[in-house]
Amino acid sequence: MGRQDAPGDLLAGGAAAAVLVVLVFVLRLNPILAVLLSLAVFGGLSLLSLAGAALPRSRRRRRWQGPFGGSGGANRDEIADQASDEAAYEAARLDAAAIGALAAQVANPATRAQLDRILERTGQILAAMRADEDVTEAPVLDSLILEPLRALLTTYVRISARDIRGAKDLLVKIEDVDLPRIEQAVTEFYERLHQRQVIDLATLSDMLEINLESARATMRRRKTP
Repeated sequence: MGRQDAPGDLLAGGAAAAVLVVLVFVLRLNPILAVLLSLAVFGGLSLLSLAGAALPRSRRRRRWQGPFGGSGGANRDEIADQASDEAAYEAARLDAAAIGALAAQVANPATRAQLDRILERTGQILAAMRADEDVTEAPVLDSLILEPLRALLTTYVRISARDIRGAKDLLVKIEDVDLPRIEQAVTEFYERLHQRQVIDLATLSDMLEINLESARATMRRRKTP
């Protein structure tokens, strides 16, 4: 079967027709010569369309390869995205370290324990990203969770150390409301980070069960006289 008309062919045909009209009715060119020039325009645009279609379509965000595999074939936007994700990963790592230093200054044992749990989960997230060679979610982790937590904790530590009477209700809110929400957020982030792998594992498990059942059925048929 022949190749179906692509959008590029339609555009080329439209452009060639427009050129033909201009050459014949506007420039008063010889009709035969005008047709030949229009066909040349059509052929050139069609070749450009085919060349563009032959190029691989890569996603804007591809899994970060970096030092683990190179970025062969990546265009400029992809390289910029990868560099941005790596920068966000490094920022997240630094913010986590700063949060750890601030947590050591917290006097309330329960609050300090909660911050330790948040940091432990954050460490697991960063380790999983690096192990999977995929840091595309690092900007979300840093900008929406770690960076705001660092700013909140910086002020919390400063205010709580000064024993300001008017700030006690706010400090209690941070301890009883804000930090539990952040702990829940990092837990959900960790789960979502592995959701695709869990789905893949479930699919493989189902396929294995199907294969085993098929093998058992085959063995039973062979044993049947």
